[in-house]
Amino acid sequence: MPSDYGTSPLNIVKYAIDLFNETRAFDHVYVVFDRDDHLSCHNALAKAEATDKKLKSVEGKAVPFTAIPSVPNLEL
Repeated sequence: MPSDYGTSPLNIVKYAIDLFNETRAFDHVYVVFDRDDHLSCHNALAKAEATDKKLKSVEGKAVPFTAIPSVPNLEL
C-alpha cells in the first residue's frame, strides 16, 4: 500500500504506524523503501527498529515491525 505521506523513508514508516493504529488488525507490519539519496533513511530505520513489537494488535499481541530498505533502489 503506498504511503499517503510521501515517499521519503521516514514518511513511509510514519504512515505505516498511523495506518496500523487505525485498526490494529495486522499481525506484522512491513515497510519497504528505496535507500536512494534520502536523508531520512537512517532515521526511518531507527524509528522502525524502535517500533518493533511496541505496537499491539486487537488481541493485545506485540506486532513485529520490519523495515526492508533496498540499496540503492528496487529497480536494481
